[in-house]
Amino acid sequence: MSENNEAQNLKSLAQDIPSDTINSTEPLSETTEPNQSMEVHHHAHHDHGKKNWKSYFWEFFMLFLAVFCGFLAELQLEHYIENQREKKYISHLMQDLSKDSVNLAKYIEDSKNRIERIDSLLQILINKETATKGNELYYHARRLVRAPNYFPSDASILQLKYSGNFRLIQDDNIVKQIGSYENQSRLMLFTLEEWRDVNSAYREVLESIFDGLVFYSMLDTQNSVIKPTTNPQLLNTNPTEINKLVIKAQFMKGGANRNYFLADQCLKTCNALQKAIREKYKL
Repeated sequence: MSENNEAQNLKSLAQDIPSDTINSTEPLSETTEPNQSMEVHHHAHHDHGKKNWKSYFWEFFMLFLAVFCGFLAELQLEHYIENQREKKYISHLMQDLSKDSVNLAKYIEDSKNRIERIDSLLQILINKETATKGNELYYHARRLVRAPNYFPSDASILQLKYSGNFRLIQDDNIVKQIGSYENQSRLMLFTLEEWRDVNSAYREVLESIFDGLVFYSMLDTQNSVIKPTTNPQLLNTNPTEINKLVIKAQFMKGGANRNYFLADQCLKTCNALQKAIREKYKL
């Protein structure tokens, strides 16, 4: 009996449910939720809208401005760094020029004294006073062996030249003066090298005329040349040998005069360059 009652209850329930609901294969909850999500997506897409040409223009402009400002900042930094390097090179150059001015002044003074000694030696030989002025003759002849020398302090100029950093010096007038000073220094070094050959030839002539023991006795403990007091005589008074000495002494005087002139020009250029640098860089 109970089984028949349950069957009748199920049948009555089935009749109460609408037929379209029974035929549906999707759950109720699943049919409503997708519709809600589609509506939300539709509204979100509608809120974004489309960009106009002004929006694109301002985005491009801001990007361009950022890149341009970065370029200016980098350019300014590079300019600052090169300016500091320029000042560093100028400082080193001024130190070298200061040394050169001192050394050139000393070389000029030594060359002047050397020319005077050559003249004194020539006067004794030309006037044939070798027998009575042996002290002066030996002294001048021995002192002339020691020639003044000069070498420029050109480390800064060479560094600027071979590193390609002359471009850092912005004043064209200073660059020209540096080039002029370098050329004069190179010419002076060339003439000094040439003059050494003349000095060597002069020494060879002395060997056949003067007494070597007297020369040796003229050196003190500090290796300085002192004038003899015993009126020493020449070992060889042959006119031909004396003539050779006169010729070598004259060649040596010509080289000394030329070197004196070049050194004086170098010193003037050096001082003018230092003055221009001080005025330009407020040193």
